[in-house]
Amino acid sequence: MTPRADMPYPILSTNGQPSHVLVPIEEFDALMKKSVADGYTFVPLDVGMAVVEGDSPLKAWRNHKRLTQEELAGRMSVTRSAYAQMERSGRPQKATLEKAATALEIDPAQLVELYDEYPASAPGDGKG
Repeated sequence: MTPRADMPYPILSTNGQPSHVLVPIEEFDALMKKSVADGYTFVPLDVGMAVVEGDSPLKAWRNHKRLTQEELAGRMSVTRSAYAQMERSGRPQKATLEKAATALEIDPAQLVELYDEYPASAPGDGKG
């Protein structure tokens, strides 16, 4: 890919290939807001990678937020063992995911859509 002459922002290269563009934060924020308005949902890279590698979305988000099971359970007003069961569940109920998203201070879609995209297998079913 050849850098475009009309590109108004610096282009950074990796191994001689264009890899990043430095965009002013105001324009980046506007692009993100438009993407969200257009229906796109974003998750941090470490959350997505953890889910791809087999963690439940709840566990991935909890680890991203640097919370213990006990801390997140407290935010959700449930016991740690009840929360741990939710985290191990192949697909918690939507109301549970919405409550967890509120406790994690994220948009519920950032949690629900991970369960939709990467359906978890239940322990012992031979799929995981």
